[in-house]
Order: sequence, then structure tokens, then C-alpha cells
Amino acid sequence: GFGDEARWEVAREPLHLDTDAAQLRSASGSIAKAVAGVGPGVEFGSRISEAISSSNEWRLGRGKASGRKARVGLVPTAVGATNIDVWVPGGVLFANMMVQASAAQRRSPSSVLGGVLYYQGESDALDEGRAAAFSGKLQSFLAAVHSGLGEKVVVVVCAIHGGLDRLPFREQVRAALLASGPNWSREARAWSGGGGGGGTP
Repeated sequence: GFGDEARWEVAREPLHLDTDAAQLRSASGSIAKAVAGVGPGVEFGSRISEAISSSNEWRLGRGKASGRKARVGLVPTAVGATNIDVWVPGGVLFANMMVQASAAQRRSPSSVLGGVLYYQGESDALDEGRAAAFSGKLQSFLAAVHSGLGEKVVVVVCAIHGGLDRLPFREQVRAALLASGPNWSREARAWSGGGGGGGTP
């Protein structure tokens, strides 16, 4: 993973230990009390690596030359228990995400940014007003991600987590997440039936 000191290191849980630190928690208005926990990032990276490594392009090209699996770099920027307001353009965590993505690409100029794992929505499902506004703000986030990081190569995966079942306005948030995909040709949705967890990219 791409650590807090702008260098690559072996990814391990908790992946977001640096990004979920007190400074960003305070700036983003996070309501979480616990430190960073286990999220979907490491497994996401592992599955992407497997998919690339099994492709004909890899096996006949770079993989054939090196005999290794494809290496995937993870750039964690999530902060748990934050609402979508800090992830839209102008929000502190959106700005941090863009800075970290740019820093990672400068560190590895030959790399290609291939995906953004979006895993957020619980905090917005606690409040009726935020839940009602969630869809429009999600579309603003998606548009800004494609505009800033590259519309052709970025895949946004919306993870709808089981923790939403405990929240009063979960259906509005869930509907927005499920409806997000058709607007973007390079976007996919993934269902997470497990426990909660906040965060985002």
C-alpha cells in the first residue's frame, strides 16, 4: 500500500491506519470512536491482481517475462464514519484523496490508476435530510472522480454494506448506490453482505 510517508510498503490490515489518524478524523467530522479496522481494500487489491495475472495480455507479455503475478498498489484514503459531504468536490477528504492519488502516480510513473473502491453511506443513512441528498452528492463525487483521475481507466465500485440494515434511512442510501452504475460505462457495483464499516476510497 501507499503509506502516509509517500512510499510503497506491503499492504496489511488495518490498511487505513495512517489515513484514519486523528488529524483527518477531526477535519472530516468523523463520528467514529475506534481506530481503523479491517475493510475491503486488501481483498479488493488481491482480486484485481488475480484478474490481471490470469489475462492473456499479462501471461503473454509482462507476466511471461517476469514469471510473477501482477502487482497492485493500494492508495488508502478512507476515514471511517464520515458522511458524503466531505467526499464531494470541496470536501477535505476528496481533496486528500486526489493529493494521495497524484503522489502515488508520481512515485510510480509507469503505473496505471485502475480503480476506486467506494465504501460509504452509513453516516448518511442516520439522517433523513442527508439520506435524501445522498444521490445527488454521490453523482457529484463520481463525476469528479472520473474528471480528476481519468474517465477511461477509473472503475468506481460501490459497496453496499450489511450495516445499513440497522439504520433508519438505509433504503434511500441503498437505492442511490444501486442506481449509480448505469451513468458510467467504467463503473461497477458490488454487494457487501457483511458487517458495517465506514470509510470511502
